[in-house]
Amino acid sequence: MATTTLATSMSLIKDTSLALMIDEFFVQPDPAIARVPMTTAPPGYQWLQEYTTAHTPATVFSHWDTLTPFGFGVSSYDAFLSGIAKQDQRNKALSALGEGQQGRMDRLKKKQMIIKSMSELWRQYVYTGEPVTAAIGGVLAATIGANATVELGPRCVTFGDVHQFAGATSTTEGLLRWVLLNQTLEYMAPGDTAWGPAVVITAANHHRVTLWSGGSVAASKNEPRWIRINIAAADLAALLVAANFTSTAGVANQVITFTPTKQMTGLYRQISPMMQCYHDLSGTPPASGVSVAVNGPAAGGSLNREALSWITQKLLDASNNNPSQCAVFLSDNLMIRAEGLIPALGAGAPPTFFMGSPINTLSYRGIPFLRNQWLPTNLASRDATRNDLTLMMGAVFGTENAHIKYQTLAGDITNGIVADVNTGVMTAIGDGTPTGSPIPLTYWEDLYSPNQLVVNQQAHMMGEPVAQISDLCAVTHLNNG
Repeated sequence: MATTTLATSMSLIKDTSLALMIDEFFVQPDPAIARVPMTTAPPGYQWLQEYTTAHTPATVFSHWDTLTPFGFGVSSYDAFLSGIAKQDQRNKALSALGEGQQGRMDRLKKKQMIIKSMSELWRQYVYTGEPVTAAIGGVLAATIGANATVELGPRCVTFGDVHQFAGATSTTEGLLRWVLLNQTLEYMAPGDTAWGPAVVITAANHHRVTLWSGGSVAASKNEPRWIRINIAAADLAALLVAANFTSTAGVANQVITFTPTKQMTGLYRQISPMMQCYHDLSGTPPASGVSVAVNGPAAGGSLNREALSWITQKLLDASNNNPSQCAVFLSDNLMIRAEGLIPALGAGAPPTFFMGSPINTLSYRGIPFLRNQWLPTNLASRDATRNDLTLMMGAVFGTENAHIKYQTLAGDITNGIVADVNTGVMTAIGDGTPTGSPIPLTYWEDLYSPNQLVVNQQAHMMGEPVAQISDLCAVTHLNNG
């Protein structure tokens, strides 16, 4: 199932307004999200994000009427029935009509804002979601430098640690070891018991240094668990003469603390260091070990044809030479640069097939190039002269490649106590399974309290992008345009 199928399914079950909203906010603005496969997740594998109206003063769209006790007569009973009818049926009965035909439909308007804000967060998180944030403890920072930063790999914490139930939160920690004699840094991820391969730090190698955790075997490389350390040039000299240091587990000021957020693990966060290179195609570590040549050029550079060929070939290799499963994502300015490098543009260029349907977009070697406003445009250069660099990201989609796993909240919602419900108990038609799959979009309304006519309007969407290492790649630290 993909978002296009979801919109079609909503239309088939006669929820016209929700179908139109899904099509308008999910499908039309983003060809990739409209087509990326969504598959049912195994039990216990959940990601949850609750969405409300995009506007802070949500009461603007509320029904607010405080009730007071009074004698219950015939007229009161009629008013009660009228209120129930409006509360339960107004949205369902009238939402398919044009808004102007019955004046301002405040609940429908709020419903639109909820779905719109959901789509924006959903699309952003699929690409660049960051499930944890990192903080370097003060004692550790005194060794590696006060200006050091950490870039997180996708599996620095367990899924259960990040996405807990009932609002529970947890923090986990990563450990670093500095060996003065060897001038090396090593990393151990939470849950692992061995240090990863030691990486030599030098004046020529201090920017975006990839450190793998070791799993349970010393000096091995646990490929899904890695971080990048950025040692500032101003702090490098002090590090190279610093005494030996080893993080002590459980001591907050000696470790890298990972704190959960409510974001998915975006595809950008899952790009392996072995599948990234700089604009001049440098800095790609070999599969057999850790390369020290990961600094890249000092100040970034412009997109060129060599980079286009490198990223498209990586995608073709990973997709078994099927360009219609592939896509390359670029920022707005970088998209303009790509247009100057790719021939056969303008009138007469044939549509490109992407995930089973044609789209009109820039393409190279049969692979569509899609603009994406979520990719970072604030990457810093090694020589610290620029902090406005960006990247070009490639992805191979499919149920066996990059896709989204999801679960629904259908079992948590009781139809008898809500005013309007669209839940995952419905099934998506045409997704290739005999009975369809649950819809990962849940919308419902319920009363705020028993003595007020305040209608809460809520929506949830649950999912987590997953991909094999070979499904994602990037050419990074490119000039914006």
